[in-house]
Amino acid sequence: LINSIMGKTATAVARSARRAAGHHSAGLGLMKVRCQLVNPLVILPVSEEEEQHLVADLGEITVENSFETREERKEEHIAVNIKAMNIQQDSLSERSRSILNHFNMSFNCSRQVVRAPNVLSVYNFKVWFSE
Repeated sequence: LINSIMGKTATAVARSARRAAGHHSAGLGLMKVRCQLVNPLVILPVSEEEEQHLVADLGEITVENSFETREERKEEHIAVNIKAMNIQQDSLSERSRSILNHFNMSFNCSRQVVRAPNVLSVYNFKVWFSE
């Protein structure tokens, strides 16, 4: 009984994988994604000779996409949001100096999903910055 169930499960999984691979190669394998990074910290030296460095707290970064169908066209929309980014210049001998405080930025783009192989998509961009 268990072997029969396992065999049927494996067959169903194989069929589903073949179908997904076929959709993907035909340009239909679209995936909705949402990624979030919270407070990634980047430290960059200013130069080799000096002891100064930049410290970038990248705040909260969110990247997500969505799909919309309009008059038999499928569009993908991608949104990148950055909240509360801070950048400062630090030195071992001096007090740190703030360069950017609580900076917010939104980046949106969209493209028409093309279902033909070897065809590039055109992206439309909109960018918004905080004051």
